[in-house]
Amino acid sequence: MKEKIENVNVHLEKRISNSFGTGEKKKMKFHKFLSLLEKGNKKYYLNTQYVKENAYHPKDFCNSITRQMINYLPKELEIMGNLEIYQYNIWLGNNKSTKLKTYLHHDYHDNIYVLLKGKKTFRIYSPNFAYRLKTNGKIFKVHKNGLITYWPFIRSDGKLCMDV
Repeated sequence: MKEKIENVNVHLEKRISNSFGTGEKKKMKFHKFLSLLEKGNKKYYLNTQYVKENAYHPKDFCNSITRQMINYLPKELEIMGNLEIYQYNIWLGNNKSTKLKTYLHHDYHDNIYVLLKGKKTFRIYSPNFAYRLKTNGKIFKVHKNGLITYWPFIRSDGKLCMDV
């Protein structure tokens, strides 16, 4: 990967047991991060590298790391049907613990996961089961497209009614 991807700055997060998004943030050169992974480092992981957005959409389809990796990914997947890609994100880390889990959460974006090595169990529930699951907040509505909302002023595309 080092030969194919430029050594740009990436934003990392320090792993905290079963707690996503709350760890210490750190900026590091991508090649240094890869070297740490090769040595077995499990302390930091690379997650979503955010792209700047304007009022309507992201200014780019993906960040600089992902843009370089796209050349090695298939451009079309039969499973996607007529869906168009909105944004690419890459998560990269090193973990062998069987205790580390991704807790149940929901995301109305269509996601494709590619596991490079090892194994991960995915349990996927239909949005139709949302009312039967323990959520963080009282569900206001499950839209026909599967978007689960907790507030009455959100459209099925995720936009706030007052912003449209």
